[in-house]
Amino acid sequence: MEDEAVHPCPQVTEADHIRSFINGTGVGLALMLLLNAGSIYRYLTSSANGKSRFSAKSVISDASNGSEVDQSSSKRGRGSSRREGELVATPSSSSYKLNPFDHLIGAVLVGIMLINIYTRVTRGVGHWLVQPCHYLTALLIAVTYSPSRDSRVFWVYLYAHWQGYFAFFGGDLSWYVNAAELYAFWLQHILMVLVPLYYLAVGRFNTHHSNFVTFLTVYIGTVVYHSMVLIPVGYWTLTDFDNMLCPFPGAEGLVGIWWREAMGIFSTPFACLVCYVPGVLADWFHSYRERRRRPATSIASKQEPPSPGKKRKSNKSSPALAQRKEKSN
Repeated sequence: MEDEAVHPCPQVTEADHIRSFINGTGVGLALMLLLNAGSIYRYLTSSANGKSRFSAKSVISDASNGSEVDQSSSKRGRGSSRREGELVATPSSSSYKLNPFDHLIGAVLVGIMLINIYTRVTRGVGHWLVQPCHYLTALLIAVTYSPSRDSRVFWVYLYAHWQGYFAFFGGDLSWYVNAAELYAFWLQHILMVLVPLYYLAVGRFNTHHSNFVTFLTVYIGTVVYHSMVLIPVGYWTLTDFDNMLCPFPGAEGLVGIWWREAMGIFSTPFACLVCYVPGVLADWFHSYRERRRRPATSIASKQEPPSPGKKRKSNKSSPALAQRKEKSN
């Protein structure tokens, strides 16, 4: 009876926790490597080719025209560098500048983060900061203040922020002692959901890098985080983070001791809906606007009058040329 009073779910054995830890971490990392095997291979081979090209350039640095260089291989090198660039998300809106609304979002998120750290540390539950919503808030702060010419952090956050939605469905609000903490909780999760959609709508970051393999990689990474961090921390502190320690109601009757693996699998369609689909729609929307804008720009450039500094060519002959023609006749 004493063990039942201490442990929230004594029916789950230590062996079950170890099995789930190994399954979630090992299988997840293996899937991430498998999904990105092609990219890893191209990166390794391009790095090796880059070193060999650098050595070749150092050998022929005294050549006057560089005719010794294999032009076909250099073209392939340039093509491979472009493929690498496609794997790294680089934005189109490099001219975007932070506006007062961006600074307001960042200031509110920083304030909420400081409140969360203070309340949890002072109440002796600092380990609660390993919950996904807290590292997602820190990641969203980085997104808010990151330069628009580098959209990698944004896409990682967009594909990982599905975890914040579950606070609206089953967040435990009994721990908060005053209304200010409760408001901060709701404001935090509302911003976690709406800010990435706002940046997609205004086109702050390049939407052409919406990639399903990247989405799956980031999603599996969040599942690995649950297994590798939340299971051991929850076991040692007897804290049930996101049902990683105890099964949700009815889970044992449906999937038995495999409820954690089932959660990771069956959450995939939801994460795809709220994370991947908005990126695809934003890419379609901004691409459509670009296609509509290009014909108008090309027509305007064709109809553009010559600048005052340029003389218009005349079809008429000059008087001197006309006189020379008459003399010759």
